[in-house]
Amino acid sequence: MITTSMTMAEAFRHVASGHPRREALVCGEARATYGQVVDRITALACGLDGLGVGKGDKVAAALSPGPEFVYHFFTLAELGAVMVPINPQLRPRQIDYLLRDSEPVAVVTSGWLGTAEGRRMIEDVQSEVPSLRHVISAEGGTGVHLCLADLLSTRPDSSLRPPDVSPDDLLALLYTSGTTGVPKGTMHSHRSLMTPVIASLKIRELWRIRPSLATMERFAKALARYGERLLRAAGRPQTLLSNRGLPYPYRVGSDAASLIDGRQAGHHAPVQPPGGTRAD
Repeated sequence: MITTSMTMAEAFRHVASGHPRREALVCGEARATYGQVVDRITALACGLDGLGVGKGDKVAAALSPGPEFVYHFFTLAELGAVMVPINPQLRPRQIDYLLRDSEPVAVVTSGWLGTAEGRRMIEDVQSEVPSLRHVISAEGGTGVHLCLADLLSTRPDSSLRPPDVSPDDLLALLYTSGTTGVPKGTMHSHRSLMTPVIASLKIRELWRIRPSLATMERFAKALARYGERLLRAAGRPQTLLSNRGLPYPYRVGSDAASLIDGRQAGHHAPVQPPGGTRAD
């Protein structure tokens, strides 16, 4: 059972250890079981650790929807690092601002950021943001020094010991859209991202139980505590740490955040490919 006393990485590994062969992730033709996702997180953690990425370091991710975003998110949770999702479709000046303001130690690029123009922009940022040491390409290509696929293939190092991460440590820096001014980074801890997931699961469990005086009392208490918003969310799939403005870039099964819950047989975390339909 996952709780708010767990970090995001602890919650995911707890679920994955219970059914490593169950399908966890679907994106177009790409599929991965919980065990395979854990292996890729472990490999990427070793790769990023080798680059010096550690607890408290911010890593920007300008990634399109896909499995790589999921692997990256849970890997940073494992390392105690901080995810800074950036919409790769933003205008150059907007991405420039987010990189300068967040001061990451690394950025994972995709789309136009992988072009010569995008690399020049990042080089300009690097000249003024000393913390930005690594540029990792999600797509490879000429002139690329670091490739995400290579990091995902890193041979696991048994000497790697995850840092001591607390549920109250920072996990994500999510920027506002900036409609009324410049975008502002909002800080989210492991606990703050886990809490609505767990709350929604609790409400959904009550929803499925046959009504009685006892369950109605529990339901009323849960509703009073977690609010109507979570009640509505409990009846449909939720978005988990979206890095784009799409309605459902990361759909999480038939339960709220089943990717880190996974208790319902047959539930997995399908990812909607760009321009495609959700795959179950």
